[in-house]
Amino acid sequence: MLAEWLISEYEDSGYLAAEGELYLPLTAAEEFVYDCNRLNVGIIGVNFVLWTEKDLFLHLGSLDLTELLPHFEDWEQLVQYCNNVVLEYLEKEREANYHVFFVPYLLEEYEWIMKKIMGDFSDKLNETTEDVTT
Repeated sequence: MLAEWLISEYEDSGYLAAEGELYLPLTAAEEFVYDCNRLNVGIIGVNFVLWTEKDLFLHLGSLDLTELLPHFEDWEQLVQYCNNVVLEYLEKEREANYHVFFVPYLLEEYEWIMKKIMGDFSDKLNETTEDVTT
């Protein structure tokens, strides 16, 4: 619920795809991560994409932290760690290229608890890193 609210709040700052993925410019990274921390929402990965002239997004790379999920016992520590790692990568990418957007993959505590109960920490990012186009 909080993740959905964040996406709707930031929709005007970037682009919301029909599939529900939020494409944000790197200039929004710091504020977005701050809001995720404030709401205790984990960013478990990001895709980096380039917005081309023809309104297509070309996938450039990914940061995937899903392998870390089963190793944390405390949700707040997981959120702090993952969000800090993501912010560092976003800041480095912003220094290199202003035309890159990022697509955050968010996780809320109840989803993490269910994954722990079910033992299902399948890779959410690899399911969504195919060619990214509008």
